[in-house]
Amino acid sequence: MNIPAVHTPRLSLSFLVDHFFYLVFLLVFVFFSLASDKFLTVSNLSSLLLQCSYYGVLVTGLSFVIISGDFDISVGTVAYVSMSVGMVTIAAGYPILLGVALTLLTGVAIGLLNALIIIYLHVPAFITTLGVLIAGRGVGHLLVAEQGGIEAPVALTQFAQFRIGPLYLEVAFMLLVMFIGQFVLTRTAFGRTVFAIGDNEKSARRIGIEINKMKLVLFTLSGFVASLAGLVYVTQVGYLHASFADGWEFTAISMAVIGGVSLFGGRGTILPGALLGITLIVMLQNGLTIIGLSPYIHPFVIGSMIFVAILADSLKNRRN
Repeated sequence: MNIPAVHTPRLSLSFLVDHFFYLVFLLVFVFFSLASDKFLTVSNLSSLLLQCSYYGVLVTGLSFVIISGDFDISVGTVAYVSMSVGMVTIAAGYPILLGVALTLLTGVAIGLLNALIIIYLHVPAFITTLGVLIAGRGVGHLLVAEQGGIEAPVALTQFAQFRIGPLYLEVAFMLLVMFIGQFVLTRTAFGRTVFAIGDNEKSARRIGIEINKMKLVLFTLSGFVASLAGLVYVTQVGYLHASFADGWEFTAISMAVIGGVSLFGGRGTILPGALLGITLIVMLQNGLTIIGLSPYIHPFVIGSMIFVAILADSLKNRRN
């Protein structure tokens, strides 16, 4: 008769760890809904989702890398350099489609460069992508900052004006990208291979999985998706400047982890997990602004949330 009493605390702790994020998401949403009548409005929620759009695209590609047990902290720089190449091309008078194509090809090229350094020079992914993050910023500044920035053509910024009902076109595009990512991750042999590598790379190598080929695909994919996220962002801001996409990499990793993508690899979902993680961070920023809390408090609140999410992920990993 005493067995249930002995196991109840453990079960309760396990439940809280497993469902921590969903409970927090619900509490934050309810709190801001009650704290301000401006939060739970169609216009604000629509704007909130629009802010999620470029992060949603970015996190989709990044989640594949993290689930495989690696890191790519160059994604913000990839978006910046890719957009710099594309916008300089457009500003020089070339067709917009050529600029868009060069943007995406640049993202692919940088992602491929990351993969080749990791595979053939045996430099850890964190160090490799950190180097690209720093060096790439310099390249972007050379292309853009000396010109004082480049204004996006009207043909790109017009996308931010289209809506499907209450949803902006960028939000619909984000959902499409994330749906494709979730489908590939959970319904294909490629996705199962990503999980297998993240769960135990040595075991995956023993059963015949070609780790190097997978890394080549994953980092190239991450670069491509990062450049795509840069395109989504520029349609909203309408301007390419020196701080474009600055800090995206750490924000995106935090969003993915909060949404349940494990830093230890082998676990995570894009839908609904990563999407809800993105929405929670943006919702915190949005809600804290609406209730008038000092912007200096925002990093503390969001940083605390990230810390607790990483702690919960660590506890899950230890238990497993």
